[in-house]
Amino acid sequence: MIELIGGSIHCGKTSLADKITKAPGKSCLHIDSLEAIILSLYTSPEQLQERFPKSWMRGQQHSNEALFDNHTPEEVTQALITQSRSMWDAIQIFIGKEIEAGREFAIEDYHIHPEFVARCKQRFGAHAIATVFLIRKDLQKIVNYMQKHPRKGDWLIERGPVNIQNVARVVMLFSEFIEREAARYGMPCVRTDVDNFRWAIDVAGIELNKQRWNREYRTRKDRKT
Repeated sequence: MIELIGGSIHCGKTSLADKITKAPGKSCLHIDSLEAIILSLYTSPEQLQERFPKSWMRGQQHSNEALFDNHTPEEVTQALITQSRSMWDAIQIFIGKEIEAGREFAIEDYHIHPEFVARCKQRFGAHAIATVFLIRKDLQKIVNYMQKHPRKGDWLIERGPVNIQNVARVVMLFSEFIEREAARYGMPCVRTDVDNFRWAIDVAGIELNKQRWNREYRTRKDRKT
């Protein structure tokens, strides 16, 4: 089974992926690694602005200051949505190869939208895909958490006190978008802007396990009949 973990930036997707891939035989793909390859090797400057606007807005220095100081949170949110969709074909190819090989994989990043998951279920079968989306909608809690828990390797690390407000608003706006889309497609969302973050991550992991158990139950039932 392929487990697709989506949601807004800075909502705990990597933490969830790290937790569930501790099981033997399961690996994780962080889509930003795949995206970096595509951007470096196969994307022209013209394509960058059109298809990968978040990366284009960061400039040649890959500057978060350029992204969050020079563009409104609404503009950044739309850029993230556009950039997400530009990766969908590549992610689907990866998923297809892993399903053919019978490997267990968790795939996480903001690129995973409910619409994309619906496409994957249609292409590969609902039995092959499990999904959950992580969101944060409380603006002040987002700010407080980012200030209190900076994480090494996070592309949003070292935000200043002004920029962090813009970043937090992007987290909120993107979360609202994901929540609307998840409701449209009947997919689960878990809020991680709660007092106990680890508890929220556990809840998201249980949701993925529930989908796995349902698949295994249906498989056994079909074999019996």
